[in-house]
Amino acid sequence: MSSYEGEPIYSRRGSVLHETICFSYDDEHTSHGIFFKEDRPLKFILPVFMVQIIMAFILSRLVYFVLRPLRQPRFVCNVLAGIVLGPSVFGRNKKFMETLYPAKEMLVFNTLVKLGISYFIFLTAVKRDLASMLKKAKNVWAIAISSYLFPIVFSHFFPNSMKNQILRCLRNMPFSFIGFSLTQSLFSAVANNLEEQDLITTELGQLAVSCSMLTEAFTALLSNIYVLVLMFSTAGTYFTALKYLLQQCTVIFFAIYVIRPALLQISKKTPEGQSVNEFFVIAILVGALIMVLISDILWISFVPGALIMGFLVPDGPPLGSTIVQKSELMITQFFLPLFYIQVGFLTDVSSIKDMEAFFGFFFYLFMLNLSKTLAIALASVLFDIRFKNAFLLGLILNFKGIEDFTLYERWRADKLMNNQNYATLILFCLFSNSITFPLTEILYKPHVSLTTAYLHGKAMRLRTLQSTPKDVELRVLSCVFHEGNVHGLITLLKVFNPSKNRAVCAYITHLVDLVGRSAPLLIPYNKYKKRFVPKCSHHIMRAFNNFAADNNKYSGAITVQPFIAVAPYKSMHNIICNLAQDRQVPLIIVPFGGHQEVITIQSCVRNFNAMLQLQASCTIGILIDRGLSLEMINSNHSFNVAVLFAGGADDREALALASRMSGNPKVGVTVFKIRCKQEEGLMFEMERQLDEIAMNEFKEKTAGNASVVCSEMAANNGLQMMEVIRSLRKNYNLVIVGKNIRIPQFQKEMKQWVEYVELGLLGDVLASSDFRDSSLSVLVVKRSELDDGYNHQQFCIKTIESCNPYISCREEIMR
Repeated sequence: MSSYEGEPIYSRRGSVLHETICFSYDDEHTSHGIFFKEDRPLKFILPVFMVQIIMAFILSRLVYFVLRPLRQPRFVCNVLAGIVLGPSVFGRNKKFMETLYPAKEMLVFNTLVKLGISYFIFLTAVKRDLASMLKKAKNVWAIAISSYLFPIVFSHFFPNSMKNQILRCLRNMPFSFIGFSLTQSLFSAVANNLEEQDLITTELGQLAVSCSMLTEAFTALLSNIYVLVLMFSTAGTYFTALKYLLQQCTVIFFAIYVIRPALLQISKKTPEGQSVNEFFVIAILVGALIMVLISDILWISFVPGALIMGFLVPDGPPLGSTIVQKSELMITQFFLPLFYIQVGFLTDVSSIKDMEAFFGFFFYLFMLNLSKTLAIALASVLFDIRFKNAFLLGLILNFKGIEDFTLYERWRADKLMNNQNYATLILFCLFSNSITFPLTEILYKPHVSLTTAYLHGKAMRLRTLQSTPKDVELRVLSCVFHEGNVHGLITLLKVFNPSKNRAVCAYITHLVDLVGRSAPLLIPYNKYKKRFVPKCSHHIMRAFNNFAADNNKYSGAITVQPFIAVAPYKSMHNIICNLAQDRQVPLIIVPFGGHQEVITIQSCVRNFNAMLQLQASCTIGILIDRGLSLEMINSNHSFNVAVLFAGGADDREALALASRMSGNPKVGVTVFKIRCKQEEGLMFEMERQLDEIAMNEFKEKTAGNASVVCSEMAANNGLQMMEVIRSLRKNYNLVIVGKNIRIPQFQKEMKQWVEYVELGLLGDVLASSDFRDSSLSVLVVKRSELDDGYNHQQFCIKTIESCNPYISCREEIMR
């Protein structure tokens, strides 16, 4: 026999009575089949438990499908699904509740959810980097402290009449502690929501993550101080408080000086490029459960144990990344949604009967979060952050997540709040996140810097190859996915003709997928600091440094500044765009693909390239490398480069790049100007004038250079264009093309056949299977799309008028 203590029932005298439900597990743990003893399979625990999980996932996915166009986060949809399944909607049918959600089956469901929460908090801690948290804390401490002080001050000056009403609802809780607890910013909630929005690698995202890390450290410290003070202030519990503190210190010291060194030894003994032995992975996962058990026994909560064990595991490869790879999918996609569904199931909207208390508590929560948001915004403005971004930072730090809901559920279980106030609190969290989430997606522009210096467009000025003089240092940001990209990028840098008069500064950035770490990193490479440096990065950076040293002995100046970017591929472009913006780089070069044999990685790299073309404020070059090497340039034969110039902003950038290459005596440049049918319209005429200006400037700068050839070819349709492309196959080592070309007929004929959209029409043809067996490498150039619209039109007008005094364009027409 087993028993279950149901919901509390309050008698008229104020005493608490508990309904006790007794049942036997002997005959109800599994079904005997509908054709044998029992024709009611839902009478048994296992079938009901499986039906509960199936219904939960189907309904949560359905709600997400309906609400996703409104930009609602997953956890809001999961909680709403739980509310629908719970006593608020479907649960109003007594037969439904007795069949699918009886008390005995909910014990199994709740136990499974608690297990999943423990592992989720453990993984969250594994992915944290305490060293970087402490390093960044000095820059955000004012913002973090203001997010605590203002809500506490606001709670102190809250009207006494409403304060007393709220205190009657929340038993045995000091009012200042309520404000402190309800406005805490926890790292897991902020990081998970930012990752879902693909904002974790942006400036705003990294600032929010740093603030949440620091505020959670404050939360842990102040919570322990509060518990100790509460124990000491209670008569006769001095020894209990001292024992509580001694237990905590013992567990922490044992973890730091015994478990941590053992985990570091496992990480050091793992061979390079190999994953950790499965025995150690299982041992660590079991160890996490042991720490959770100890924490639950000593501290009456399982959360500290999961956090401590997660902090002990070294983040990143090999240990942290292996644990995350093997367990994250199941925990985040299976256990976590079940937890949010359980939160919604426990939210009984029908329990809200006292509307005055409901609106009073709801108003208090709203004002509490508003005061925190304004406090963060005002503190951020002191750091020269734009007010809009500062306000968004305040909204982001109000995100709620798994640790918040675990705390609220604990309050409910400990009778610190009744069902009505618990439902009010959950509904407010849904209301807050459902507004904050879409507002952040709509209002925040990742390509615009946070600081106020960008308000007047000072640093947001677009950089192009056309606007970079040839006698000025060319800054190039080269992205490397793996060692196979090194030879092609080095060859391309050599073709750029680095010399004393035309220096080249290469920002080499090794892009590493974020596994086993929550906060993204962009760090300068240092071969002596190996903590954050993947082992393959040493080989990559050594190759570029050796190339720079050899080149500077003979031909001139090339500077290599190495970086390592660790972030998810889906949001890696934000880090690269920010780096290019900070270093005022006019050209970013990225390889066309990652590891060709891995389809998932190839897809992520393609998505990265496409997002980079969309959001970068400079020119993007995608390199399709088919065997580029320095031997091609160092040999007696010249390195032949072809440029297809059909017109347009992208082709003008390609021509500007070819102009710089033409200064290299070992590089031959051939420019094919494609003649096509004319179109009517002011915009087309303006583009044609700019093309003529660019071509004339190129001819003037390369006049007398025998290595440069300019010719014209006709291509009014797809067949003629294909003939031009096929003629390049055996005569050239590198072809430079613009992504968007101005051949309308060719676009109409070929657009539907494009496989690689990020390469454009010509780039897609050159990347097709017809050219894969050749040694023809391709560089697809794309000018930034951020200059589209009125600003770009004004630039075109001024350029044409300055070169041709007989042309005058009225501004009103362009509007």
